[in-house]
Amino acid sequence: MRVQCYVEVEIEEANYDLEVKKIGELVEKNEKKVLVLDQVKMRFNEGDICKNVEWYKNYMPLIFQYFSGPPQHISTIHRDNSYISLFAKFIRLNSESLQSIQDSYPCLTLAMQINGKCLQYVDQKWSYNKGLVVAAVSQNPTMIKMAPVIMQNDAEVLMQIVRTNANCLLELSSNLLLDKTFILNAIDVKSSVPIPKLFLKDRDVAAKLITKNAYSFVADPCDLCRDKEMIRLAIRHSSKWYSPFYHASNALQDDEDVVMDALAAGHRVLKAVSARLRATKSIAMLALKHDPAALEFCSKELRNDKEVVIAALLKDPLLLKYADDQIRDNISIVTFAVKRNGMALQFASSELKNNRDVVKSAVTQCCEAIFFASEVLQLDKHIVMIAVHQDPSIMKYIDKSLRADREVIMEAITVNSHSLEYASEELRSDTALLTLAAKQYPSTLRYVPKSFNFTKEFAMDLIKMNPICFQYIPDSFYYHYDLATAAIDGDGTMFSKLPAHMQNDKALALRAVTQNSFALNLLPPLMQEDGEICNAAARSKKSN
Repeated sequence: MRVQCYVEVEIEEANYDLEVKKIGELVEKNEKKVLVLDQVKMRFNEGDICKNVEWYKNYMPLIFQYFSGPPQHISTIHRDNSYISLFAKFIRLNSESLQSIQDSYPCLTLAMQINGKCLQYVDQKWSYNKGLVVAAVSQNPTMIKMAPVIMQNDAEVLMQIVRTNANCLLELSSNLLLDKTFILNAIDVKSSVPIPKLFLKDRDVAAKLITKNAYSFVADPCDLCRDKEMIRLAIRHSSKWYSPFYHASNALQDDEDVVMDALAAGHRVLKAVSARLRATKSIAMLALKHDPAALEFCSKELRNDKEVVIAALLKDPLLLKYADDQIRDNISIVTFAVKRNGMALQFASSELKNNRDVVKSAVTQCCEAIFFASEVLQLDKHIVMIAVHQDPSIMKYIDKSLRADREVIMEAITVNSHSLEYASEELRSDTALLTLAAKQYPSTLRYVPKSFNFTKEFAMDLIKMNPICFQYIPDSFYYHYDLATAAIDGDGTMFSKLPAHMQNDKALALRAVTQNSFALNLLPPLMQEDGEICNAAARSKKSN
């Protein structure tokens, strides 16, 4: 360790006794007992130091002397984080070893801030110091029990306990806990402060508590917090996601004023409202305004009321699920719902699921609604085509008879040619459908059945229509020179898809770069250096 004072000394790390002795001599030579700690560097890590408590006990008294210097030097020490770290670790391990700093208020204050338990080891004269007591209870509120009675009755000290750990107040017999003004101020500081039994029935305390934290009275057995005015106050100061209304008495849950307050505040509490009030239309309409799902908890009569049900469906058509059976069999209301969300069809009556107009409206809004239609309408060609037009992949799930219908498949292919995959084998062999699909996505030729009679003429037509079709034609035509030539004439970049032996054909290379100069990059290295080919590519690039 190197300590800079008026001189510098180098001390062996292992010899702690020698170290303490030499540093002590330095301190004694310094008549003003001021050690300027501009550079205090440990050459061994703090983890090792922590293991040697004996070193602490010998060395820390000297550290305490440094802290007892003039204020300007205390600030210097405070800026040295590594030094404070050593001090803090020692205080945590040896809070009883404060005898060396009993005359240093700054050092004692720092010790209290680090470990509140230090309060029990200070001289009696310091135990009456409010600053030290506040510092100690801020770090460890339970230490208030170690403070003199006069400190336990000090409002500033107890308020500090409220801020850090209010539950510690329960362990005191302070006269302040009988002071209503102090309790009200404590609630202002921290709403979770424990309330003495004396004030559990005090309306001012209850009102203050509810205003600061509307949920704080929920666990309180106080009858006062269950009266009408208190519950209404709590509702006004709470969130709609967790309403105090749920903890109100049965009588209050049947009180129209309380219920209207909760519903007007947007609280989703209709579930907890009495059966009598859940059958009241005005209350149901107010509940649906903020929570349409409250339809589930309305009375049977109201779930059969068109106005009530429509109010819910306007916000969520799927709430048709909670409507009465008569409503779910009402064609106008069901149509109203499915036009906003086709999936509401699943909650319609069996009769309306077989109604062509209702199902058509539902499928038009959402193609997947077709799965909730009756079996008869799931085979309706017109309705299936409406669904397929929205999402061709639905072809995978429709009946085989419709997958063999040319008009249905034509509609699906028009939207997405990959729908050809779900067509019957006969339709996947239809040249007109294959041509239509390959024009959009040549890769759909993968769905051609093995039984299809793929002719060279048909292959040529496909390639002329879309040169990319060349890479999907059957292997038997893949090596035909005239088909390869047609593909390159349509798209020079198809040169890279030719068989290996054709890629060494200079004539084909010339045709490729003439059609698309970029094809030069796809040629074999030797051809890329060919002058004639390079000139042809340059002319093509210039002309384009």
